[in-house]
Amino acid sequence: MIMRESANLYYSRLRVSDNQLTAKAESTYLIREARHVGLAVGLDTLKYTSVDLNVRSVLDYLVLKSQGMLGFPSDMQWLYGYFSPHIVRNMPPQYFCMVTRKGALGVGSFPEVEWHKREKENIMKAVELKVEHGERVDYGESRRVYRTAGDEEHIQVIDDYFSGLSMGKIAKKTDRSSATILAQIQGHNEAMEKFGFCVKCRRLKGKHETERTSNRVVSAFSSLKTTTTQSE
Repeated sequence: MIMRESANLYYSRLRVSDNQLTAKAESTYLIREARHVGLAVGLDTLKYTSVDLNVRSVLDYLVLKSQGMLGFPSDMQWLYGYFSPHIVRNMPPQYFCMVTRKGALGVGSFPEVEWHKREKENIMKAVELKVEHGERVDYGESRRVYRTAGDEEHIQVIDDYFSGLSMGKIAKKTDRSSATILAQIQGHNEAMEKFGFCVKCRRLKGKHETERTSNRVVSAFSSLKTTTTQSE
């Protein structure tokens, strides 16, 4: 598995949200356990120290290419005892220095493969890949003592409500208060009145994105009336 610009996930100091913190913890665990399941992970980053220390400390091989004017980081300065600073600053793209976990050193080169992307080449067009951009999915937000309902939970509430469950039963099923369930239903209807569709449902392609919850009540009543008439 190769990860380009890995500092965006295995970041060193940046903290954005609980979700990203969790992603970092799970990703670091993946690096540590990869050797036990036969998974090789390669991380690419412009700056060595941008990647979290927990990840850097378990690397088996560190490949260093041209360092430019910044040079090696402070904890790697000892490498200048083996590699010329001038060469390190100006190495051609195909050359690299390597340090192993046990301290072994090496230099090498790899030729450019024929399928390598060329500068200004449009890969999207070459492979006929079309990218669709949608709204950002709301996964809920931690407020310490509770967590807000995200799009996925909203759709679950609406689906359960349309299937005939009461708000009390939905609250018990989702481990939420009845007030939270009511807020999701009201929010669904308010979005319908304003936009003609539910924004939360549309982001995850919910099947009731264009239906009002009042239709659910009418449908249930009609079904009950039909059953009563047949019984008579």
